[in-house]
Amino acid sequence: MNSAALTALGFGAWYPMNASTEKSLLATIPARTGVYAIRCSNANRAIGPSDLVYFGKAANLTGLKRRIRQYFHPGYDNATSLRIKALITACTDFELSWIEYPVDEVKQLEGQLIAQFERAYGILPPWNRCR
Repeated sequence: MNSAALTALGFGAWYPMNASTEKSLLATIPARTGVYAIRCSNANRAIGPSDLVYFGKAANLTGLKRRIRQYFHPGYDNATSLRIKALITACTDFELSWIEYPVDEVKQLEGQLIAQFERAYGILPPWNRCR
């Protein structure tokens, strides 16, 4: 499984995800529920067997926009956001794509994507710590 496989599922374009693109990225992301993926766009810096490094979901009413914003402005105790912020501010090789999905189905889709990745490579995506 790689980022090209996500297109068949309805994921759209890939957008640069780093400190210099924060405002334009957040202006593009909808305030709806959905599932998102982060990939490393530089094949020379690939972190694992695939260009995909993380799958996440936004299941609250403020949706994807708020969840992605948390990566740029994490709370002091949000370990996942703090970890990803450190990675996306360190270089410009990461990109984000998403699919809007009904709130009652986002957890299931995120789980399916992680499971497909794990079946394909025998490991979780590098930034996902659990299923």
